[in-house]
Amino acid sequence: MGYDYIDNSIFTRYSIKRQFAERIDKFFDMYGYLTNTLKVPNLNNRPNWNYIKTIGCNVIGDIPQEDLQTIKSIFDSGVTLWHNTSTFLDYSQNNR
Repeated sequence: MGYDYIDNSIFTRYSIKRQFAERIDKFFDMYGYLTNTLKVPNLNNRPNWNYIKTIGCNVIGDIPQEDLQTIKSIFDSGVTLWHNTSTFLDYSQNNR
């Protein structure tokens, strides 16, 4: 641990272990990042998959109401949309 002294103040550098940083990175690769923004979700901006989770999804369509509720429930629970069938369920793929 190194210490830096500036104007009689002590600043210490901290970081997490590499293995934990890799776990965190894999989590965000799988589930994405929280945006907390009212918007239309981008369903196809990643090469292999997009994870979409909404709160109070608002979908409009000319389909039976029961099916519309099912779609809303799926998005509110979180859904992974796979774009490439050859990489289906393979989270080791580059998705950036």
